[in-house]
Amino acid sequence: MESQTQGLRDALGPNADFVFLNAPFEARGPTDEVVERLFGDTAPFYEWWSARSLEKDEREVIEGEEGAPQGTTKQWCLEFEDIDQSFEFMDEQLKELGEFDLAVGFSQGSIMLTLLSMWYLRKANKRWWKLLLCVCGVNPQEFVVLNGTYEAEGPSDPMIESAYASSAPFYEWFENQLANGQPLLYNDAESSAKARLLSGADKGEDHAWSLSYKGIEQSMKRLDEEIRRHGPFDVVIGFSQGAALLSIMTMWYLRHGGVRWWKLAICVGGVDVSAVNVKSLFIDEMGHRVLVPLPSIHLVGKTDPLFHESHRLAKSWTDEADGFERWVFEHDGGHKFPAASRNKEFYVELGRVIRQHCRKGAETIVSKL
Repeated sequence: MESQTQGLRDALGPNADFVFLNAPFEARGPTDEVVERLFGDTAPFYEWWSARSLEKDEREVIEGEEGAPQGTTKQWCLEFEDIDQSFEFMDEQLKELGEFDLAVGFSQGSIMLTLLSMWYLRKANKRWWKLLLCVCGVNPQEFVVLNGTYEAEGPSDPMIESAYASSAPFYEWFENQLANGQPLLYNDAESSAKARLLSGADKGEDHAWSLSYKGIEQSMKRLDEEIRRHGPFDVVIGFSQGAALLSIMTMWYLRHGGVRWWKLAICVGGVDVSAVNVKSLFIDEMGHRVLVPLPSIHLVGKTDPLFHESHRLAKSWTDEADGFERWVFEHDGGHKFPAASRNKEFYVELGRVIRQHCRKGAETIVSKL
């Protein structure tokens, strides 16, 4: 922290005294790769607590206390283990060191100072500092990452093989087949789109239901279990085949109880849903296509072989939901996320849009089709 606060210390001048404190616990679990690379020579690293996601039955207790529908609570779904020891540690340090003009917290430390400020105000109406400075503070956010259910069969895209060979094996959520059950030459999203086009199913304005997703039922069951274990979520992100699955699951939940498990969906390099074995989720009683009625963002690569497929998927989501206009962003890359180095302004704006939308109340909204 001393090296990172050099600019602040220089700005405040030589008469400012600084006290540096590490958290009381050596960090458990793997450290972020960026932190390891930049600050590996200062290891070990420290933390104020270990965050634990509440189990389903624990969240249900909170839902009962709040009067919220079962499985929908978003507030207070984490537990900071060892936080009491951190409070005691800081209390001892502050009583020994005295009051401060300024307290600076970095990352997890920003949360700690926020909690500690309220702890003292509640406990003794005491202020130990005049000003609080939070650097890279977190709310905190929590990310849950899931691979596809099945190890991918057949050859992978050459671009994926060359760029991500170290991440093999690769995974998929389902196997693409033609609607009549015949296999595709290559089980990937691009060949699925080509097969659908060659079959003539894409001609005219009617939506194509020319494929079948083998194994989709098992993936939906598994994903439902994970969502109920970890959710609900502010944002869900689906890439390529995952974007199609995200669309399917959104409609499945709306058809089965009408409860939303997320506020915003982001589809990256997506492929349109066109399988006969999920068609009923997207068709009304008159046989008309039903748009997915949730807020969505779609990221499309201009050189992506699935460029048109991604736009087709975007059009299967409603133009506007909950005051959020569907956002489609084209970038210069291919079948991947926009490069951070060339899209800095976009990512800043994306973060702003996500935070602004997800702050619109914590209550669960029930959708009707």
